[in-house]
Amino acid sequence: MQQSSLPKKEAISFGWKITKQNIFFFIGIIVISIFLFLPIQIILAVIGDDSNTALLLNFPFTIISIFIGGILSLGFTKITLMFAANEKPEIGVLFSQYRLIFYFLFANIIVSIFTSFGFLFFIIPGIIISTRAQFFSYLIVGKNLGPIAAIKQSMFITKGHVRQLLLFSLMLIGINILGAIPLGLGLILTFPTSMLATAYIYRHLVSEPAPASQEPLQVSPPLPAPAQ
Repeated sequence: MQQSSLPKKEAISFGWKITKQNIFFFIGIIVISIFLFLPIQIILAVIGDDSNTALLLNFPFTIISIFIGGILSLGFTKITLMFAANEKPEIGVLFSQYRLIFYFLFANIIVSIFTSFGFLFFIIPGIIISTRAQFFSYLIVGKNLGPIAAIKQSMFITKGHVRQLLLFSLMLIGINILGAIPLGLGLILTFPTSMLATAYIYRHLVSEPAPASQEPLQVSPPLPAPAQ
């Protein structure tokens, strides 16, 4: 059974439409993210990294930066999924998925390790792994799956779609390159568009019927949904 093609153009059109309709909402998210990250980056720049003492002082702030980045990434994933489900999120949703941070970080480490090994073997395996595992965070947030189950399910739903997903990624890269040309200001529009488009593709993949020769992946029981 041949799987249906991915609605790449429709996804980008959806992302663009939602971004334009909610531009001040996304600007607010960007401002909040900068406000949270900028002090840490200033501290790290002041400390430097040219001595053992500096490296030791860097460590806690680097860990804090990783956790903040992970929480914001999960929150933004939740926001895009809500828009893709025709729901209107509030700005507070950006911090609502903090309980899933350890699942996200653990899954990210696993994917990074396997992707790195894949790149060591003629590059192509690494590209395939990263392409097929890219939706693990959407499954952690959207389905409340654990890290291993989310990675496995991402590999399952992307089976047979690697070429189309790679083409879709290239389309998004091209859009963001264009957005970066006017002093990076266009990224205010192109970055949310890309993330919303990706959420649109994810929803398409999870709703697509599995081939008759396969059974849906059996996953562990979901976690309690994080409080909004």
